[in-house]
Amino acid sequence: MKILVVDDRVENLESAKETLGKDHEVELVSDAGTAFRLLARQGAHYDVLLTDLFMPLGEFRGEMGRNALPPESIPVGLVFALSAANKGLRTVICTDANHHNDWLCTLLDLVGQKIPIMRGMVATGDAGGGETNQVVAYVEARYCLTSSNAKDWREAMEASGLFPELFPEQ
Repeated sequence: MKILVVDDRVENLESAKETLGKDHEVELVSDAGTAFRLLARQGAHYDVLLTDLFMPLGEFRGEMGRNALPPESIPVGLVFALSAANKGLRTVICTDANHHNDWLCTLLDLVGQKIPIMRGMVATGDAGGGETNQVVAYVEARYCLTSSNAKDWREAMEASGLFPELFPEQ
């Protein structure tokens, strides 16, 4: 599998390389701008997106312009997940935040671990023709950490339930 991993913490990117690099082609990205460009690039092919939820935007401003100052950290991982889902990628959002300390995580818990995405509805405007696909999962990192307290991305993939071909006992 070709996997894109997006996280702003170096130790989490190193963990992705260690836990996934032997069996998969892994591309590591540490900033929002690069991640947006890779996901939007024509001909780019990934099978999986693994992303943090909250990250700083860095130099990326989109349509906001250079004078717009973003908050220190925003939930860009959710936007990555939706963008990837529109391309049919299975996506795992693995975050250090949880429903005890973050409102967005509390709201994501209301949806459940697997987030149903209606594919085709936005593009076609057809309210009844979209097919529901379980392509995005939300996992709290506290349940899948390495011994050095970095995210264990392989465990996050297994916990997501989105990869039965890799983890048949799911």
